Amino acid sequence: MCHRPSLYGSYSFHRTMIFCFLTLAYALAFLHRMSPAVVATEIMRDFQSSSAIMGLLASAYFYPYAFMQAPCGILTDKLGTRKLVTIALVMAALSCAVFSMSESVTGAFLSRMSVGFGLALVLVPANKALARWFTPKDFILAASTLLAIATGAGVLLAGTPLALLCSAVGWRNSFTGIAGLTLLAGVGVWLFVRDTPQDLGFSQQQKDNTEKNENTLHPTGHIKTISLILSKRNFWSVAFTFMLTTPIFFSFAGLWAGVYLTEVGGLSHTTMGTVISASGLLSAAAPICFASIARKVASRKSMVVAIAAITLLTLIWAILRNGSWSGLEISLWFGIFSFVCTAPPGLYFTTVKELYPLAISGTATGLLYAMPMLLSALYQPLVGWLLDTGQEGLLPTAETFQPVFLFFCLSAAAALLAALSMNEKQAL
Repeated sequence: MCHRPSLYGSYSFHRTMIFCFLTLAYALAFLHRMSPAVVATEIMRDFQSSSAIMGLLASAYFYPYAFMQAPCGILTDKLGTRKLVTIALVMAALSCAVFSMSESVTGAFLSRMSVGFGLALVLVPANKALARWFTPKDFILAASTLLAIATGAGVLLAGTPLALLCSAVGWRNSFTGIAGLTLLAGVGVWLFVRDTPQDLGFSQQQKDNTEKNENTLHPTGHIKTISLILSKRNFWSVAFTFMLTTPIFFSFAGLWAGVYLTEVGGLSHTTMGTVISASGLLSAAAPICFASIARKVASRKSMVVAIAAITLLTLIWAILRNGSWSGLEISLWFGIFSFVCTAPPGLYFTTVKELYPLAISGTATGLLYAMPMLLSALYQPLVGWLLDTGQEGLLPTAETFQPVFLFFCLSAAAALLAALSMNEKQAL
């Protein structure tokens, strides 16, 4: 398809730059989200906190993050991607800097909440921009690629690089560096990202289904729009599957993975960082692999069911091992766990996006994304409490992790039931 060139370059150049900066923005959001896993031990010792308190501190990111998803969708539909993502990154940078200087659990908790509040304004606006710059046929691959690169990069940076940086300069200076990087990314988004091709003088990019969807009548007013979104059966099937599996990954990999790999798996701190970084590479490949399969499989339901079932099986594996891992096996297990848990969000967003007109897709995906983020905020302190109930020393053991994995299995089983409830005709 030909497009009239803008003053500053070709259509492909601008679309690539926009994709890259939005991917960077979400990679940093993922880094902020996952970073407590590597520094959990240091923070617990610094603040002399229990597992429950540490879980509450890590969950501080998710409370405002979940709360802001529905408003973020509405703001995205009204204000656009460029402004919201820039605000998100600047706010997160300042809040992260405050976190690095916190002298109490209360101060750290409030600054982490502010980080989550800001970074809630990244993924939904990014998906909205991709829907404008890519055709409907290419959207699932574009959205999944963004998730793949961002997730992989975020987990990778939160592994060995962060572990080495913390060992060299301490966790406080490390988070100051993360704050500076986040601020620079915000400047880049403001300079290079544009909401639509028309903002740069290009002709209408999406002339097929997207253009049709853009002009489709939809309810006026936020209440009617939200009512329309929530009236779809498949929205709830996808939402429950999403919200019952994703918090498993965030509450474990985002906080306790480092502790589990070292205290239960017997890995050194450096090896643990390497394993987490390697899982980041798998997380980067997962959404792209899954999206490539999803483009060839007509049934959305079969894909959603498969991912829920495999998630359940990986958790059963952990229960059966009961901490009796070799270094190789626990590394392999964590890699598979990370791959499976980070693979499907692109599919979830695409499935929900296809149910509604493009004009309200931001609100729809915002409502969808709010649910797993809300449960992630609840799962982290709950997991900390479960660990504390059987914990004698400062750090958890293999036995104290068993109730956690049993709880995760119950959550994954419920997600599988939700996936099975999808309406196959609507899922096609």
